[in-house]
Amino acid sequence: MKRPPRPPTKKSPEQPSSPRFESDRLHGIAHAVAQRGKAIRYHGDLECRRAIEDFGERLNVDFTAIGGFCVRLSIWTDGVLWLGITKPGPRRVGGWAHYDPFHSHLGDLDAPDVLDVLDVLERFEQTIQSPTQAREILATQDGRPGLSGCSFSIRAMAAAG
Repeated sequence: MKRPPRPPTKKSPEQPSSPRFESDRLHGIAHAVAQRGKAIRYHGDLECRRAIEDFGERLNVDFTAIGGFCVRLSIWTDGVLWLGITKPGPRRVGGWAHYDPFHSHLGDLDAPDVLDVLDVLERFEQTIQSPTQAREILATQDGRPGLSGCSFSIRAMAAAG
């Protein structure tokens, strides 16, 4: 006679995993993305990776929305930040239906500030929910582009694009 199957055991809630960085700021942002991962993945696919380059490391946060928009946030250890918002064109030959890149620089990376990390994450989430409104989302209250501790050079990118 066979024993009845054991009832399922309760698993402890898994902590989201995030890549480990040498930079506390990059690790803080990666950890915050991992903490909000389930809510972000509700809108599409999310990937958070560490890239090692000759001159340091980089955090890449890639999001692909259900509607086809792709958002990539790259932050280097020296504070350089790049945000690219793209949507492939309707033709098979390629091109972009929407292409909007931003460059910026974060503030002091030696002293990570929780509010700066949360501000970056909040604006990233707002951007993935409304990618065509990114310029308005990334603008500061006084009308100039930027985040707390960083300023996006939108005018230069608009002139180049």
